[in-house]
Amino acid sequence: MKLFRVKKRFLDTLYVDEKLAMKYLYEHRVIHRDLAARNVLVKRHNHVEVTDFGLAKLLDYGQEKVKVMEGKVAIKWLALESLKDQSYTYRTDVWAFGVTCWEILTFGQVNKHF
Repeated sequence: MKLFRVKKRFLDTLYVDEKLAMKYLYEHRVIHRDLAARNVLVKRHNHVEVTDFGLAKLLDYGQEKVKVMEGKVAIKWLALESLKDQSYTYRTDVWAFGVTCWEILTFGQVNKHF
């Protein structure tokens, strides 16, 4: 695997900002459903923004998950429960957050062992 030199401080900032964005969405009952490195923008002063809410769903109060039977999704970032029954929760966004962190850390390189 090819390694790149990136300051650890930059990666820490990136992960923390992305995590804070996901926390904000959670607090406002939004399921992003398409979190991936392609939807994480690095702005001035290494400020990070999560973008592309085209697949996002707003949960009603008391609602914990949403089922979506139509539309295209990126399999690589999809949690197993979403594959199984097309349901999305905050947990599926947490899964996508982990995959996105891995994607950023490895600069999108594919692990041939998976």
